[in-house]
Amino acid sequence: MELLLKLSVPLTISFGGWILSTLNSNRQDEIAQANQKDAVIREYIKEMKGMLLDKTVAKEAKQPGSEANGVARALTLTALTQLKGEGPARRTLVFQFLRESNFPILAGSEKVQGANLAGYDLSGADLSRANLYEAYLSGADLSGANLGRANLSEANLGRADLSGADLGKANLYEVNLYEANLSGADLSGADLDGADLSGANLGWANLRGADLSGADLDEANLSEADLSGANLRGAIFDGANLSGASLGRANLRGAYLVETNLGRANLSEADLSGASLIKADLSGVLWDDKTKWPDNAAFKDAKNIPPDLKNQLGLD
Repeated sequence: MELLLKLSVPLTISFGGWILSTLNSNRQDEIAQANQKDAVIREYIKEMKGMLLDKTVAKEAKQPGSEANGVARALTLTALTQLKGEGPARRTLVFQFLRESNFPILAGSEKVQGANLAGYDLSGADLSRANLYEAYLSGADLSGANLGRANLSEANLGRADLSGADLGKANLYEVNLYEANLSGADLSGADLDGADLSGANLGWANLRGADLSGADLDEANLSEADLSGANLRGAIFDGANLSGASLGRANLRGAYLVETNLGRANLSEADLSGASLIKADLSGVLWDDKTKWPDNAAFKDAKNIPPDLKNQLGLD
């Protein structure tokens, strides 16, 4: 026993020293990696600052499609690539620099397409007021990102992850959001005129006051979404899921709601004049005396129409 105790002391000290050495080594690696990422930011800002200080170059760099603009875009995309796997703080610095410097280098123009950011990890980044016109963001991770008032018109966000993102009052005119994940996103007051949202997940999304006129929402999931006061004139909801959605005061004039699930949807004060509800499911739908309904032909083969609504509209 005494011999074992004597042997255990140096073994314990040796093992403890190994643990401390390993922890210290890991810590050194973390510091080295952090320093490397900081160096990426410093070098990026240094290069871009040099372009800004040369007034002739700066003027050209701000014109999408110019040679200087292409160089600035390449520097930016390289920096974002090197920051892959990082938290949002450093990526946000890149966009903050572009925003404060008024550099529209990620936007497209008649001469050049928007920047290719397909598959990029931009989760949690602050891209508020960013100009991403015609940018290619297919499959990008923008979950939790701040895109408030950003210009994403005609951008490609197909299959992108925008869950929990802030897109309040963003310009999403004719944007491609095919099969994108927008669950829980804030799109209040956003311009989605003519947007492609077919197959998109908008469950629990905030679309209060948004403009979705002419938008394609075929097979989209809008369950429990808030569309109060939204402009949905001429929107296409064929096969969409609007169960439990809030559509109070929404403009649904001429909307296509063919085979749409409207179960438990709130249509109080909504205007459905000229809308098509063929084969729609109206189980448990809510309405009031200010709800404007289309003519009876619009309800052809509609399912689960509440008896009170049938009597009100004189449906068989």
